[in-house]
Amino acid sequence: MALAERISSNIAEARRAAGLSQADLGFRLNTASQEISRLESGRVVPRLTTLQRVARAIEVPLMDLLDGIE
Repeated sequence: MALAERISSNIAEARRAAGLSQADLGFRLNTASQEISRLESGRVVPRLTTLQRVARAIEVPLMDLLDGIE
């Protein structure tokens, strides 16, 4: 699995486990749900600062979003 796909899968899984919709996460990050969709689609590799913000918003350790990355 490519880097972007692995990270996007981890973000989507963590968001769902937290019981959040894409709109909910977008609200917590002060961004549109379309941006969350882009993150979860694997079309972009998010910057580390973005991953940190997502991890805080979902209330998971950053390493959870990087799980499976070699």
